[in-house]
Amino acid sequence: MPSLSELGKLYPNSVKELERVLGRDNIERLANHLHIYDGAASSVKPVAKHVTIYWVGRTAAEAVIRTEGEDDIIVTRFQKGDKKIAVPTLTFRKQKAVLLRGFMELTRSLYKQHITSLKKDIFESKDYGKLYGKNYDFLTSCGISPGIEESRGGTGEMRCMKCPVDVLMGAVTGRAVEYNLASRVMGDPAFATEDRYRPRTGNAVDEVTYTTGMKGVKAGGTGALYTERIVEPGTLFIGKTVLFMPSPVELLYTLYLLTRVNRYGARRTIMGVMELHPVALVGDMFETGTAYAATEELLGVDSPGKAREKLYSYVEREAKASTTAVLVDLRDREGEIKKLRINNEDLYLELWRNTANYVMGISEYVSRGKKS
Repeated sequence: MPSLSELGKLYPNSVKELERVLGRDNIERLANHLHIYDGAASSVKPVAKHVTIYWVGRTAAEAVIRTEGEDDIIVTRFQKGDKKIAVPTLTFRKQKAVLLRGFMELTRSLYKQHITSLKKDIFESKDYGKLYGKNYDFLTSCGISPGIEESRGGTGEMRCMKCPVDVLMGAVTGRAVEYNLASRVMGDPAFATEDRYRPRTGNAVDEVTYTTGMKGVKAGGTGALYTERIVEPGTLFIGKTVLFMPSPVELLYTLYLLTRVNRYGARRTIMGVMELHPVALVGDMFETGTAYAATEELLGVDSPGKAREKLYSYVEREAKASTTAVLVDLRDREGEIKKLRINNEDLYLELWRNTANYVMGISEYVSRGKKS
């Protein structure tokens, strides 16, 4: 297990930034649950290291929270006293998609800012030049696509398999590589603390006839009329995000992304705005607690402050039940997390260096398997 000094040798910038934001004592205690990727096959073999982050979300606008299908929301039933209530539920698949897009957008933006140093220190360097080469371009080599097959007109090759996004979030591709990347970002569905949702009807009116009739719709059809259930603004959600074998720099970027205002609605551009407030972080051999059990204790809570207090009490109790858990209180550190110097060039280069070492470790591991 690495010590803080060992982490600092390979990740000096992210360790320093984490010390500033979370406190040196907390990072020293957490060090055993963070991971070092040094380019060796042994560094990518799975070990029991998890960092669990609990947060309270609050909708800041109307939201339609669903994945696919009809205009409806996903609900989960809870027992509250003698009654059962159905609360809006944000699936982790949806959370992961939003986190993936946010990380991709952030990485692209910083890539443009620091491309000169990236080429010199990473892509064309002695250590990593063979992995990337002079012609590697993250902007054109990697992206999120629906995965349309080449035979149907798609690219089939939108993931580069060697960028920070793919290494942390996971990726598969049609490119000629000998590995896929499992996601090291996991989590639970986020459950609302109240059953705050209501139906709403809308329509689209033709500009000539001023009717909702649509060409091709039979008489008596709904035309452009529709009904959907929306989650009301101010609804609180209890969420849990887990990092598997995170390096210091990966933890840092994830914490930053989890304090951003995000859009989780089915209509990303106009609905589903949600504020996220981190509450607690737990480093341990395995995951700590569940969002479902936490929500059971917070049903009916409608105050963000009270929700954060009760959620922390739940996480603290779960952490104390483990002899190896390290608990970090994030309630008073949200402001500092938002001020992370995320666009610092040395920090961004460290993120790419971590990525290159991870891919080199995977490549060595795969090649060893072929020889045996």
